[in-house]
Amino acid sequence: MSQALLTKLAEIGIQIEEQLPTIRKIQSGIYDLESKLPEIEAAGQKVLELEQKLPDLHDKTQKIVELEERIPEINRASESILKLQQNLASVLGPSFIKDVKGPLAHIPIMCTGGITLETAKEYLDAGAHAVGAGSALLRNDLIAASDWAGLTKEAERWLAAVGG
Repeated sequence: MSQALLTKLAEIGIQIEEQLPTIRKIQSGIYDLESKLPEIEAAGQKVLELEQKLPDLHDKTQKIVELEERIPEINRASESILKLQQNLASVLGPSFIKDVKGPLAHIPIMCTGGITLETAKEYLDAGAHAVGAGSALLRNDLIAASDWAGLTKEAERWLAAVGG
């Protein structure tokens, strides 16, 4: 019986020896996994934190969707405001300056907003002391292109237009 037992143990030993590369590979994988547990735990923690933020993210997403749906309405409102500005410019244009300057000739008036290359001289001729031109003079397309010579030419055109 002891001989049979020893024979069986020898067979098992041979089978274990044959599987030793696989066992070592599994052992190495377990050690690698164990070394990465802090990273896995940190990633799990981040997932939990994100999960807690989901309701807030959902609410913000809903607000964005609602705003996107209102874009056409906002565009219509901005178009109405632009039309109103244009109407006011025609009502409060150079003739308005002339009317104000009549009784208040001693007060210097500077006109700004909506001044164009075409209307700047009209305001000055109506009695404005000065005109202020922003985007009409400092054109975004020239600035974006770093076209400083173009900006200089634009300023020269304005000076010529107002008689400067």
